[in-house]
Amino acid sequence: MRRLLIALAAVAAVSASASAQKTPKRPKLFDGADTNDARAYLEYGTVMLKNDPEKAGDAFYWATRLDPANAEAFYARRVAYLLANPRRYGQYQSGDKRVIQSKEMQQMDSLLGRALMLNPVFVRRHERTALIALLKFWIEDGQGGSVTVDQAYIDRMIDEATRNGANEDLRAEMAYADGDYSDALRYYVTALKSSKDKAGIHVERGRIFLQTGHPDSAYAEFGVALDEMRKKDKKDFVVFYNSKASLEVSRGIASEQAGRMGDARAAYSHALEEDLAYYPAHLRLGYLALDSKDTTTALSELDLAAQLRPDDGLLHQRYGYALMSAGKNDAAIEQLKKATELEPFYALGFRQLGEAYEAAGKKAEAATAYKQYLAVASRSDNMRGQVEAKLPSLAGQ
Repeated sequence: MRRLLIALAAVAAVSASASAQKTPKRPKLFDGADTNDARAYLEYGTVMLKNDPEKAGDAFYWATRLDPANAEAFYARRVAYLLANPRRYGQYQSGDKRVIQSKEMQQMDSLLGRALMLNPVFVRRHERTALIALLKFWIEDGQGGSVTVDQAYIDRMIDEATRNGANEDLRAEMAYADGDYSDALRYYVTALKSSKDKAGIHVERGRIFLQTGHPDSAYAEFGVALDEMRKKDKKDFVVFYNSKASLEVSRGIASEQAGRMGDARAAYSHALEEDLAYYPAHLRLGYLALDSKDTTTALSELDLAAQLRPDDGLLHQRYGYALMSAGKNDAAIEQLKKATELEPFYALGFRQLGEAYEAAGKKAEAATAYKQYLAVASRSDNMRGQVEAKLPSLAGQ
């Protein structure tokens, strides 16, 4: 069964790893910025996004390398990619299947899928920038490229387009972008009456409910979305981050928020029934088992997740940490070494590798790992002092 799962993953999974694109150069940050801090790259990319999305994309890429657990960095990188080519973005939003199903776009969509897996309640704070850019393109393209519109014109067009209850889906998206979640939820309800993508609207409502701390409502919305998706032709293409497996995982997360761990386990199991190779379900099952002190099940699930995604350094880091917590230091070292090879700019992996070496009594190796940690850790990392204090005794072995 394990060999079958790994074979399926090799065929079906869309990689969101660093190898998905050629490694860009690190952009020069603002004066005084910490080049080891993912937040500095996020800040720089946010400033550059509107006028230079390609440079913003490079900054967001490096944010994902410095902190591969940061959901916003993966989401922002996808937004920058879309904004770098407004025509492609317009075709994507208009439902052009050639664009949506292209390998390049699937890789970019997998970035949003990864962001939602890392943190299902993160706020998509670049939605307004993306929507404005898309509307600007559509308006200018509709005029044959003969006009250039300013922000005031776009604002008037949005107002006209959404007046008297028309274009409720656009009103909902703008309300979400402005942080008006209650309005967004209300507008999405009205949009359901005319929308062909009812499942997508229920998904958006479910994610808003998750973000605003209403897990039972989120669970219900994801369930309705699943019912809608099952009515559709199986040949219909579904984006990676809205697959039935991903929605089952979303239901599981909603159940965890509500404290219903049995329902969460059932949802994650249903996700695997939809897609045997959907590694986030194994990951969540592993975390639930860890919380319930079922170490054997936890390590088995995390091991399978890591095997399904052998090029995912974050998964190896998390599996390695679980092994170390269970006292399996040699196995932990193996996983954490793999993690640091795949994510050589992620400080946490090196620090945990040092801890695993220490626990195994390998002081020289621990000192080397800690030095590597200090080389890539941000100035604000709150563990720097503790690690620096350890080095003299380790070096003097």
